[in-house]
Amino acid sequence: MSIASLLSRPSRSLRLYALLALAVATLSTLALALRPSPAPLPLIVAGSGQLQTLLRDLAAAYGQSGGIQIEGGGSEAGLAALRRGVADLAAVSQSLPDWQDDTQTHFHLLARNSIAFIVNRSSSLRGLSQGQLQSVLTGKIVNWKALGGQDAVIRLLTRREASPTRQFVEESVLGHHNLSGLAEPLDSADEMMRAVENDPNALGYVSLQEARQSRRVVLLAVDGVPFSRATILSGRYPYVQDLYLVSLGDESAPRAAPLLAWLKTPQAQETIERHQLISVY
Repeated sequence: MSIASLLSRPSRSLRLYALLALAVATLSTLALALRPSPAPLPLIVAGSGQLQTLLRDLAAAYGQSGGIQIEGGGSEAGLAALRRGVADLAAVSQSLPDWQDDTQTHFHLLARNSIAFIVNRSSSLRGLSQGQLQSVLTGKIVNWKALGGQDAVIRLLTRREASPTRQFVEESVLGHHNLSGLAEPLDSADEMMRAVENDPNALGYVSLQEARQSRRVVLLAVDGVPFSRATILSGRYPYVQDLYLVSLGDESAPRAAPLLAWLKTPQAQETIERHQLISVY
């Protein structure tokens, strides 16, 4: 064996080791590239039970990668989950002044809710005060005569307990008082409207969109303020409920920002209107 061949053997070995190392590195890189990327985490919105159906429909219409996960529990529970980092957004449908004073939470107005109290168009009444309405709803007043109407028993109509409009009446109109046991529960807004249209002694309630569907009922003014989209948006009408999505500081903003921006689009606003709520954008 020549001296030259002996001297060249180590260099060949080094080249072989280098090629093997390069092959291993290339295979490792390919393996990492071919490994499936983790599925994007869903955006979690937790809170108000009143908003669950609306939020699910909005999530379906939004349809972004990763999706949106809707959780209930109530407004306060949703805000608590937001603070713990368990939720990206909280859904809030009740007044929580302690939270709104917190500089860490940002309230994004989603929609407004309101209801009109309706009577038959043959009624002489065109308006009632908040106190009078509460007295009727709690059963303290049971005759139209006490309200300036004819001497007849009031047929008080309500919706079933699961209805969002019933929940609104209990929270925003009744407050801490209980609805009268004399109230007759109905299954739908259409049934409510027909009952009032056909009974001169009936008193019921409907949303803004539902109220537009009939000219055979009277929309009662409350404390002298007529029920209309304009008075609802201006805040003059007394029975208005603001519905919010809430983010926390800058932490949830990057993930939630695209959804919050989309909620102002015509597609989202149409979905909100279909749920008998008042769009605000």
